[in-house]
Amino acid sequence: MRKTLSFIKLDFITIKPYLTLKNLIIFAVIMLCILITSGTIAAIVGLVAFLCVTYVSYPFAVGEQRGIDALYITLAIPRKTVVRGRYLFAIATDLSAIALSFVVTLLMSIVSQKPFAVTETALVALIAFFMLSLTQTLQLPIYFKLGYTKAKVLAYAPFVLWTLIPLLFTGVISPDIGVTILNWLKANTYLSIGLCLAAWCAAFLASYTLSTRFYKAREF
Repeated sequence: MRKTLSFIKLDFITIKPYLTLKNLIIFAVIMLCILITSGTIAAIVGLVAFLCVTYVSYPFAVGEQRGIDALYITLAIPRKTVVRGRYLFAIATDLSAIALSFVVTLLMSIVSQKPFAVTETALVALIAFFMLSLTQTLQLPIYFKLGYTKAKVLAYAPFVLWTLIPLLFTGVISPDIGVTILNWLKANTYLSIGLCLAAWCAAFLASYTLSTRFYKAREF
C-alpha cells in the first residue's frame, strides 16, 4: 500500500507544473463567463469535469515522452501497483475537481449575484462525479493498452457515447415508459442509489482488471 501511495504522489508531482496560478485565473475567468452567459451551474461543473479528464491523462503523456514506464521496470515496481496507483489517482482527482467546482460555483454566484442552490449544486456535482468516473473506466484501459500517443484521440470517444445514449433511449424507449422509470427511481431513492453504486463498482472493477491485463502485456 505504501508503494501505491508513493505512486499517487508521483502522479501528482507530474501534473503539478500545469497547476499554475496563470492557468487557474484563466479557468476562473472562463467559468465566470459561462455562468453569466448560460446562467446554469451544470455548465461550470461540466467544464471542471472535462479539465479533470485532461489532467488525469497527463501522467500517461509524460510517462511516454520521458520513458518513465521503463524506469518503473528498472526500479522493480510491480505493474499492478502502477495500475492501482493510477486508478486511485484518478478517483482522488475526480473528488478534488468536483469539490472545487462546488466551491467555485458558490464564489461565482456571489460575484455574479445569482442565487446559489445547495441541493441542486450537490446533485449536479454528484452526477458529474459518476459520469466522470464512468468515462475514465472506459479511457484508462485504452491508455494502458495503447499508450498516450495512440490512444489520445480514441480516449475521447466516451464523450461521444454520452451524447448518443440519450438519443438511443429516446428512440427505443417510449415517453410513457420513460416517465414510469423516472417515477420508480423517485419512489425508490435508496435502492436507486444502491444500484448506481453497485454499477459504478462493477464498472471500476472490470476496467481495473482490463487495465492490469493490458499493462502487463505491454513491452517497454
